[in-house]
Amino acid sequence: MQAVVLTRQGAGADGLAVTTAPDPVPGPGEVLIEVHAVSASRLELEQTMTGIGLGAVVRLPRVLGMDPAGVIVGTGDGVDPARAGQRVVTKPNLVCGQCDYCRAGAEGDCTDQGVLGVHRDGGAAQLVTVPAALAFPISATLDFVTAAAAVHSVSVALHMLRAAGSADSVLVLGASGAVGSAAVQLARRAGSQVLAALASPDGASPDGVSTIGYDNLTATVRSLAPDGVGTVIDTTGDGAILSAAIETLGWKGVAVTCASRNGPAQVDIGALYRWRRSLTGVAGTDFADVRDALAMVADGTAAPRIAATFPLAEARAAYTVLADRTRPGKIVMVP
Repeated sequence: MQAVVLTRQGAGADGLAVTTAPDPVPGPGEVLIEVHAVSASRLELEQTMTGIGLGAVVRLPRVLGMDPAGVIVGTGDGVDPARAGQRVVTKPNLVCGQCDYCRAGAEGDCTDQGVLGVHRDGGAAQLVTVPAALAFPISATLDFVTAAAAVHSVSVALHMLRAAGSADSVLVLGASGAVGSAAVQLARRAGSQVLAALASPDGASPDGVSTIGYDNLTATVRSLAPDGVGTVIDTTGDGAILSAAIETLGWKGVAVTCASRNGPAQVDIGALYRWRRSLTGVAGTDFADVRDALAMVADGTAAPRIAATFPLAEARAAYTVLADRTRPGKIVMVP
């Protein structure tokens, strides 16, 4: 089969090879998926391909691809053979299924998580095997490119908003990205006033959404939400930006971050306890988040932002475009 294989780290897209790899065989509890779409991930670009963070555990060569969508064409022992022919998309986070969190349906907090395409070969290929529990059925109305773009970004946004709880006002940092744009949509659908922070705000925004920049962020937000915002959703991983955003939180406000990219955040501990503020991190999703997110995309409640689609054979170009942080939305590859 054709696959996108990481052959060396530290070379960016030049460390990739689109080559022939052996066809995978599903083991016990696994399904074999014929891949129709898979997104290019920033985690792959900034960690897997550099050898830092999660990338430090990668054994090369490694087939990339965190969130493939396609059709089940084979099943391993213990999997219902009737699943063959099912249209599915894959949750990227590999979970143990045995810890207290998994047993409680809080798979996003599994204590022994892995990532598809990091800890085992992924779906940037014509075929991939994944644990059957991670292959989520999708409706016939949901195309594979949209499903691959949505399964992680929309479910992470939903999980972050659920972790924060309901709020009258929500500040989204990195609102032009895949997770950020999904968070804007979901928060607005929930009836919240949304402040969408972008590196280059263009002034255009839907009803109930105020588009702002990062300059003088705290003062700008306070001018729009004098009592402070109830929730901050951070998708930038920028410590300086998050620090400023935390200062915009109102009474019992919650900041949730899903990234770590650029420097530490500074927190005023006095303000944290006086205002009863909270700060939490999210690095995965529950199965319920994935199911609900896919249903929301299928019924039009949310739409993942897709910047471009590339053939699998042009994977190097796909990851080169992904490196441009001004690019809005997901990059998706198709075999």
